[in-house]
Amino acid sequence: MKFAREIQLLKTLAGTDDHRLGRQFLARKIDLPSLASFLYEEQLDIYFLALMEDQRLLKLLPRTMREQLLWLRGDQQKRNRSLLETLSRLQSILAQAGVQTLQLKGLPLAQRYWGGVERRFCWDLDLLVRTRDRSRAIDTLENAGYTTTSPSLIPRKLVYRLSHAVEISKGDLPVDLHWSFRQRPGFAIDYDAVWARRERWHDGELDCDIPSAQDSLLIMLLGIAQDAERGHCRYRKLWDIYLWLQLERDFDWESFCRRCGDEGVEVLCLNMLALTLLALDCEEEFPGLRSLLDSRKNMVSCSAADVSRVLGRSRQHLANRLWFARLQQVPAWRYVGWWTLTAPMRYLLGRSL
Repeated sequence: MKFAREIQLLKTLAGTDDHRLGRQFLARKIDLPSLASFLYEEQLDIYFLALMEDQRLLKLLPRTMREQLLWLRGDQQKRNRSLLETLSRLQSILAQAGVQTLQLKGLPLAQRYWGGVERRFCWDLDLLVRTRDRSRAIDTLENAGYTTTSPSLIPRKLVYRLSHAVEISKGDLPVDLHWSFRQRPGFAIDYDAVWARRERWHDGELDCDIPSAQDSLLIMLLGIAQDAERGHCRYRKLWDIYLWLQLERDFDWESFCRRCGDEGVEVLCLNMLALTLLALDCEEEFPGLRSLLDSRKNMVSCSAADVSRVLGRSRQHLANRLWFARLQQVPAWRYVGWWTLTAPMRYLLGRSL
């Protein structure tokens, strides 16, 4: 499997066998240039730095590599401060207009599953608003000086129908304003239930609502599915799920599957879970999930060969879209037809291509 050695190193670092790792570094059994390239491309560099510090192995890295990793973490810490300030400001602006928000992914995910906000690469903010509030939210933010990336000539009703979010910005920090997790034929996510399950997250003086553990998992699985469809699936996002699985050991998988079945995403989610286990070679670590997937072999078609092909293809490869189409709970021809007919307009929107 692609990046097998690098993935195994991360999993070992996350454990406790620091003596063996130290010997490996000293014996130069680790290809450092290849490792550095993998960490940077997959945006896992600052996480690797934290793991090396946890195991007291940082001194074994070449000086230039240590300095680069420390610089990257410092840069992320500066961006985190900007992200938190922007989140606080947006919450205040929208709250004054009577619009509630959910903070998706990003910093709360890093703190809960990665061990701290300084361990995970975060670029932008993702906020969810209720469907009924999306026009008011966009108008409020535009009046506050934010701009949207959607072409002004495209009617908003069409934007709402074809996309799940718009990007707004003010300065160099983009914000995705969502009204749904993803837009696909057959998806029927119960957003009233999502809001009812929301939890509270605190960071210093900042308080915000975030999705529940099961909704966080759903968001991650749908995100990986879209990335795989486009031929651009980052291992960082697969690692999101790996760390989620490590922490949520007592998760009720049967209930989650029933919920996904009702919402039209069960086949897709099960196959994205299978893709994650195969890509990270961690089936043995999660026997409960493996048993669940084995019990639903009529739904799970993702194989090791599929994973290798999907992750190895170039961006926008048609074969990935056809593979993705077969994982929908609507006929593949319906999904392909929808994608073909709406692609030009979605290209103009710049989303979900």
